[in-house]
Amino acid sequence: MKKDILLLKILLSILTVLQITALYILFSNSAMSLKLNEDFHLNIILTTYSWTLTAVFIWYNWKKLPIDKKKKKDKTWMLALLGIAGLGIIGMWLWLPNKKELDSYLK
Repeated sequence: MKKDILLLKILLSILTVLQITALYILFSNSAMSLKLNEDFHLNIILTTYSWTLTAVFIWYNWKKLPIDKKKKKDKTWMLALLGIAGLGIIGMWLWLPNKKELDSYLK
């Protein structure tokens, strides 16, 4: 389970870096941002990656985590609502279990 959480953290870190970079380019050089969106469809790629990762987090929440059903529902709603609001990264970082929670799952 620790390896799975580590892999999810790595994937989420990659998404975070990509989105921060895209926001930096958007606000610092709008011509470059338009060119990237036109040539590579960067906005579609980032959105697809974000939604796919959110789906993986929800799947992991329901299939792999040994938590009760109410907590699973709460975490699913948090991921879904923040994802719809465009704040998917924040929801995913909040979803990740801390060290104390992770140790309790392993017992």
